[in-house]
Amino acid sequence: MAAGDFYIRRNASDTTSVPNAGGGNEDAHWDTLVKDEGGIVSYTDPNLQLDIGTYLIMYSEYFDTTNTTNNERIEVQGEIHVSGTGVVGGYGQGYIRKSSGDQECCVRGQHILRVTSDNTDVFIRFYRTDNFTSGTVNRVSGNGGVIILELDNNDNFAFYSNSATHNLTATASTVNFNTNDRQDTGFSNNGSGVITITNAGRYLVSYSMDVSQTVTSREDCVAYLTVNGTSTVEVGTYSYCYLRGADGCQDGALTWAGIIDVAASDTIQVRGEVPTSATITVATTGRFQIWQIPSGGDECIINATNGD
Repeated sequence: MAAGDFYIRRNASDTTSVPNAGGGNEDAHWDTLVKDEGGIVSYTDPNLQLDIGTYLIMYSEYFDTTNTTNNERIEVQGEIHVSGTGVVGGYGQGYIRKSSGDQECCVRGQHILRVTSDNTDVFIRFYRTDNFTSGTVNRVSGNGGVIILELDNNDNFAFYSNSATHNLTATASTVNFNTNDRQDTGFSNNGSGVITITNAGRYLVSYSMDVSQTVTSREDCVAYLTVNGTSTVEVGTYSYCYLRGADGCQDGALTWAGIIDVAASDTIQVRGEVPTSATITVATTGRFQIWQIPSGGDECIINATNGD
């Protein structure tokens, strides 16, 4: 096993339904091996078993409903779990508003996981919080999958969370990632989620936040990275979610991962905002992770500059 090894499984045939809210969870089965480069994963359904190391875990799944009643509203949530620990991050959300045959959604998420003991079981969990009970909400076979990439396990990793909820409003704010879950040499936190990166280079960055609202209006929100202050948005780092505010659809996820290029002593932070006067709350389960890509690696960052 070595950095750069990867593992892919897919859902070729599973159409299991995600239970109604309060009725349990669907711990995802990935029935078909696509690629095993390096033997980094042992699979015992539904667990992806990992040894000591650092891994980027990404998942995506496609869902639909058998119900054809217009104006039914459904949402599906996803997250990454470690057996014996619980949810570690990787929040995702998909929303269905039944109308004119529109009855599908996709859920995706990611998390950088530092595994500290061999034979650690990881699994993907899907669940619902809406109040729809008139039909089933099913995985659609042939579309979803999980990808695990082994990263370099040297001391080049920072992992932050927020110990208190954070409110997103019409005034953009920095999410208060005030807890240093892991902070190797080369990173520092000002205590409020503004991270200074000591060394120039390219970094894999991931943020993932479970968000919610309590009112019945239609709301949406965005999150993004800024560099060296609050006004310069790092291109390509936006995430978005929609919270309908009806039929129990009060929850969402802001999630993004990608590569950024920084100079020595640059600062980065996750910021978010709501385009209305509403308040959307980031739960105390937010994740902000930064991993330095070793020198000598080959990466490509492409920006759209002409608006197409």
